[in-house]
Amino acid sequence: MNRRLVLFGTPKWLDGATAVSLPVDKPASLLYHLAQRGDWVTRNELAFLYRPDADADLALANVRKLLHRAREHPWAVGLEVERFRVRFAVESDTGLFREAVSHERWAEALELHTGGFLEGLSLPDVPGYDAWLDLERADLERMWQRAARTHAQQLEISGELNAASGVLEGLLRHDPLDEEALQAYLHNLNARGLRKQALEVFENFRTRLAAELDVEPLEATRALADAIRRGGSQENARAPTESPRHNLAAPTTRFVGRKRELAKLEEILNQPDGRLVSLVGLGGVGKTRLATEFAWSLAARGGSAQQLEDAAYPDGVWFVALAGLVAHERLAPTLAAALGVKLTGSSDPKDQLFAHLRSKQMLLVLDNFEHLIEGAGFVAELLMAAADVRVVVTTRSALELSGEWLMDLEGLACPPLGATIDLETFDAVKLFINRAERVAPNFALGADTLQSVAALCRQLE
Repeated sequence: MNRRLVLFGTPKWLDGATAVSLPVDKPASLLYHLAQRGDWVTRNELAFLYRPDADADLALANVRKLLHRAREHPWAVGLEVERFRVRFAVESDTGLFREAVSHERWAEALELHTGGFLEGLSLPDVPGYDAWLDLERADLERMWQRAARTHAQQLEISGELNAASGVLEGLLRHDPLDEEALQAYLHNLNARGLRKQALEVFENFRTRLAAELDVEPLEATRALADAIRRGGSQENARAPTESPRHNLAAPTTRFVGRKRELAKLEEILNQPDGRLVSLVGLGGVGKTRLATEFAWSLAARGGSAQQLEDAAYPDGVWFVALAGLVAHERLAPTLAAALGVKLTGSSDPKDQLFAHLRSKQMLLVLDNFEHLIEGAGFVAELLMAAADVRVVVTTRSALELSGEWLMDLEGLACPPLGATIDLETFDAVKLFINRAERVAPNFALGADTLQSVAALCRQLE
C-alpha cells in the first residue's frame, strides 16, 4: 500500500515515497496502541490503561480528550470511534512483520524489522502504558531473534555461509550474551575454516559472561568449543539446533539469598498436586526475581539434549509478563505469543492455545497477575486442559483457586535491633552492598557505614 505506519524505530508515516516523522506524545501513543492491537478496543480498557488510579468517569473523560486530540493528527486516517469502542485500522510494519513471521517468510521479516518498537516513546506518568511497551518490545524482539536464527540456518543449508554470518553477527551485536546465537556463530566460523577466530569469540564470550553474570557458558556451548579446539569435523562441532526451551532474558543482577524459598518452590512443584503455586507479596518484595531465578535454575539443567529429555519440563520453562495487559480476555493471545504459538482466525485463541499445551510438559511463569484476578478461571481451565503443565504465578493477592499453593514472600533477612557483629552475612545487607557496588565502584563499607546499612534494611523490612 501507499500508506503505512512505521512503528519499528522512531515512528513515521509513509505516504508513497514521503516519510514523515511522528510525535511521541500521549495522543499519538493512543494511536500507536490501537494500531498495534489491530482490532476494536473498548474505551474502558483504554481508561484503565491511561488512568488506572482515577474513578471511571474521570478516566473515560481522559480517553475522550485523548481521542479528540488524536483525531487532529492528519495521519489518523482510518480511526474509528464508536460509543463503547475504538479502532485504528491501518497497515503497519509491525503488523506485516508478524504476518511474515507467522508464514515463515524470514527474509521479509528481517527486512521489515528496522529497529526497536517505538524507540523514543516513554510515558513515565502512565506506568501501565510503559509496561505494555515493555511487553510488546520483548515479544517483537523474540520474534525477530527467532526469524534471524532460522534465516541464518537456511542460508547455511543453501551454502551461503558469509550471508549467514552477517545475520548472526547482527544478533550478537544486539545481545552479546545470546548464547543460542553464539553457538550458531561458532559453528558458522568453524564451517568457514576460521577455527582460531571461533575460539577467540568463545573465550571473549566466556570472559564477558563471568564478568557480568558470574556464570559459565552452557555445557552445550563448552562442548562445541572443545570440538572446534580438537579440530572436529563440521558436523561434530555443530551445536544443537533444537527449538528453544525457554524465553528467559539473561539476568542483569546477581541473585541474593532466598535459598529456602527456592528449595520450597521446587519441593511443591515436585508433588503430584503441586501444579499451581502463587508467590504472594507486596510490590517490590522480589516475587518476579525469585520466579525468574527459579526458572533459570531449571533452564540451566537442560544444557544438553539428554538433560532436556530427563528434565521435569522437557518442553521448557516459559516466562509470560502480564504487567502491561489491561484485560484478562487477552490472556490466551498473550500466552500464545510468549510460547510462539501461531494463532489463526478460524477458531478461539484459547482453544488453539490449550490444544498446543495439551501434550506439553512445561512450566509457565505468569508474572504480575494481581490486576487480572477476574481471569483466574483461565488458569484453572488451562491446568485442566493440559495435565502436564505446571504454573507459577507472581501476584499481590491469591487467585483463590482449588489446588493453589500459596507462598507468602517477605523481605530478606536483616540484622535484628542491637546486632553488632556479622552484619554483612544477612541477605538484606548483602543485597544492599551488591547494588551499591554496581552504582558506586568505590563504595567503601566501614563499621559506621555497615551499621547505617543494617538500620536502613530494618526500617525497610
